[in-house]
Amino acid sequence: MLHHLVEYAQSHSLNPRRGFATIQVGWLLSLDRKGHFLGVVDIAEKQGKRRVPRSFFDAPDEITEPSLFGGTRSTSWAQFLTDSAATLAIFDPKKPEARSDTDKDRRKHEFFLLLLDWAGRESGDELFLIAAAALRDELVLAAIRSAFLERKVKTTDKLTLQVDGQILIELKSWHPWWAARFAAPVAQGGEGASGRQPEVCLLTGELAVPPNVHGKIKGLASTGGQPVGDSLVCADKAAFSCYGLAAAAVSPEAEVAYRASLNQLLRQGGEPLGNAKLAYWYTGSVAREDDPLSWLEDPSGAAERIALRSLHELLDSIRTGRQTELDGNRYRALRLSGMAGRVMVRDWLEGDLASLFEQVHSWFQDLAIVAPQGTELAAPPRIGTLGASLVREKKDLAPPLVTKLWRSAIAGEAIPYATVAMAVRRQTLDIVTDNNPGIYTLTARMGLLRAYHVRKPNGDRTMTPKLNPEHPDAAYHCGRLLAVLASLQRSALGDVGAGVVQRFYSSASQTPALVVGRLLANAPHHLAKLDGGLANMFELRIAEVLNAISELPRTLELERQSLFALGYYHQKAHDFAQMTAAREAKANSAATSIELS
Repeated sequence: MLHHLVEYAQSHSLNPRRGFATIQVGWLLSLDRKGHFLGVVDIAEKQGKRRVPRSFFDAPDEITEPSLFGGTRSTSWAQFLTDSAATLAIFDPKKPEARSDTDKDRRKHEFFLLLLDWAGRESGDELFLIAAAALRDELVLAAIRSAFLERKVKTTDKLTLQVDGQILIELKSWHPWWAARFAAPVAQGGEGASGRQPEVCLLTGELAVPPNVHGKIKGLASTGGQPVGDSLVCADKAAFSCYGLAAAAVSPEAEVAYRASLNQLLRQGGEPLGNAKLAYWYTGSVAREDDPLSWLEDPSGAAERIALRSLHELLDSIRTGRQTELDGNRYRALRLSGMAGRVMVRDWLEGDLASLFEQVHSWFQDLAIVAPQGTELAAPPRIGTLGASLVREKKDLAPPLVTKLWRSAIAGEAIPYATVAMAVRRQTLDIVTDNNPGIYTLTARMGLLRAYHVRKPNGDRTMTPKLNPEHPDAAYHCGRLLAVLASLQRSALGDVGAGVVQRFYSSASQTPALVVGRLLANAPHHLAKLDGGLANMFELRIAEVLNAISELPRTLELERQSLFALGYYHQKAHDFAQMTAAREAKANSAATSIELS
């Protein structure tokens, strides 16, 4: 995986340099040329309720080897030019007067100023020295803390410095000094700043001194990671070594490359998927509109509208050889989350792009389900919507289940049985409590149940997107029958509060012979309240469904309860479409009569 990430950095011309990175900052601490504090400037972009920090390129990478700057790992150290509000001003909003002035806070603050002094001396740029002098002035620090409180700056928010209108990160004067500190040239057979002997890099095959500590992967805070970033590779303890070989024998150049790749891929990714973020790429060029993985999780939802049509066109072009640029193109995808400062790799998949198109096409086909209106198919659901349809709140969704759904979508694996239990339980609860989960949640849930039956071994190909009167399982038709009887009751009695469905759906889906038989016995009383034409229509509909049931099942296990749910849903959608068509035909007939008269 790391090898492929290094290849990505090379093929996409990221050209990462040791000691430099792209960082995101939300605030500027502004000073004038005399070191007077001018204020705190919010430079984050507003996206709804979210603040998206501004990105700076060729910014100083984090310091993971403090020995390069005269420190040790046993002491507290800060970062160059950019750090937290707590470090820059020894700031604690809970103690604005006394401040959080512990030894650790003070040491980090002093280290930050040491770096500014060093950069000013080495570069000859007095702006760094002005900033360092200002941040040593207690009156300036008091004004900064007051501004932090007023602007509601958090202790963990990242700030950088602006002096005389110039953002220090954007200067080039500090680059030579900074690059020299990170270069740490190593003579053959000697030792570098990490204290390790030169080793063969596992990723490049070249001899180099591996760093003891790798830099952070940013962007996983929303999945349990740290705001400052999380480590994917750690090798700073003796326990991480085995057979005399140090773990993570990765050259500094390869370490910078894989981090640059992951950080860029995570910045390009969308919202977390089941408490993990997706990072993926292709070995060749793929246009955004032809990207099947973006269709699975596109926040805008636009891909949902065009997915099936576009996939058909692309598959035809692949099969006929018109899309020759897809030959040999491969995808690589991983899902990442953070935990206790470490990066957790939840999943890793790679394969041929043409096969991916086939799998995504099959995924959308298997999920296809009629919309509640009964006239057309519902929009293909995103994986996040599928997961959300199974639980009351998204936070209740177990990450392993989302991983299995993800693998079902892009690797063609069977949908886990656990989804049946969850979907049936949520569907039953929504029906008996008369809760409307929303059209996207409902169709996602029913589409997932259909896909389960289609994808299981010896898949049920009779489970069509729309009503199938020829389905071989009586459980499916028992669900249909309950939908017809509920519609009959509403037509005969109107709104009577808790109707047939709310009172009997749960028991009917488990013991249909006991419950549905009793409901059928009440049907003549309801039919007697209808006019002749409507009563005749319901009699024919009930007879049609009963003809498909040789014997009412005594009990239904969980899997057949899902068939009951699909039959109920299909019949409701079918009846709604017929009712709408009849109403439109009646309206058209009335309009024609008026014109003729």
